Amino acid sequence: MLEFLINLFSFKISETSNLCTFSFFITESGQIELLKRIEIDNIFDEKGSEVFGTDLIIGKEYKFDLSWTLLRSHNFYTTCDDFVKFHTKDKSKEFYILEINCTEKSISNFFIKNYNDIISIKEFIINISNDDIDKKLLIYSDNRYLKIYYEFTAEILPKNKYILVENLFEKFIEDYDKLSKEIKVIFKSELISFLEEVNEKEKFKYLFYNFSDFYEKCIIGYEYYLRNFSYSKVKTELDNSVLDFSKNLRTVVNDSQNKLIIIPATIILGFTAFDTSEPFNIKNIFVIASSVFFAFMMDSFIKNQKSALEIIKTNIDNYKNIFLDKNKSKILSLNNMILKSFLETDNELNRQENWMLGIRIINWIIPSMLFIFLLSLIYNMHSH
Repeated sequence: MLEFLINLFSFKISETSNLCTFSFFITESGQIELLKRIEIDNIFDEKGSEVFGTDLIIGKEYKFDLSWTLLRSHNFYTTCDDFVKFHTKDKSKEFYILEINCTEKSISNFFIKNYNDIISIKEFIINISNDDIDKKLLIYSDNRYLKIYYEFTAEILPKNKYILVENLFEKFIEDYDKLSKEIKVIFKSELISFLEEVNEKEKFKYLFYNFSDFYEKCIIGYEYYLRNFSYSKVKTELDNSVLDFSKNLRTVVNDSQNKLIIIPATIILGFTAFDTSEPFNIKNIFVIASSVFFAFMMDSFIKNQKSALEIIKTNIDNYKNIFLDKNKSKILSLNNMILKSFLETDNELNRQENWMLGIRIINWIIPSMLFIFLLSLIYNMHSH
């Protein structure tokens, strides 16, 4: 039947929002039986006379109408949107979509694969849900709950790319099915954590488009099950650690800035205190000696601050190594998560180390400049 309907559309002559009109030449008795089964309406012969379905004969051309509703009843859909709205959701059932010229056998078609994947995800969520109220699935776990509106339209199913890589969902289900009932709870808990911040009507779409990330978090939660960890707990611990290290770093930086702000003032005071009329004045010698002593004191302070930064850096490296060693070759995604969590802190440490080096150089430039200034005064005095 479906093959006949597909072929019939090559004889379409017009269509409206409800009906499609065909001009068809009957060549065999089997075609008459098929036309009777699909309940065609408004049948006219070549002369324009109305005839009944029982009066159809071979060798004659007829014009007739066929409603979209009847087409859908035979799993013939004109658009992808119609398909999503009216299809029985049975992936094994034969169907045809005119808009993309595809049947259920075209599993490599972008739209068909995306549709099959999202239906698989929907079936999985339905299976693990605790309740279904007004097309909203309720999922409970660890005194938390998630509400997912699982209806969707064809708009979220691209016709030009795959959303899930090949066999991703199959691999997910394979991992899920082999787990014990207790560990399956982890997957449910991770699903709640993954979607709890997403708008209710966007949750299902978000899960579909980010299913690989969700799968990854489930694996992480499973790997840490024995230590009573979950992805969210690991992430929380990492975030807290990053925050602590950042606070320590900021304390060192603020302390440095408060004290090193006097360096520019020292430059100004040093040069304004210089007696240019008498280069060998004791006052000038005292200013240079004081600047050397000041530079030495500030250099000691900078070294202490640099040591504090190195201690923080060592602590961060040790903390990262502890996590990485525990998970070596097991969870690459977790290792990446750890490294990314500390990326900004590492960058800030490098900036502050470079800043300390620059300040140290500037600090010793002050007495050097004063000494050069003194020599220039002496030279000018002798030249005159």
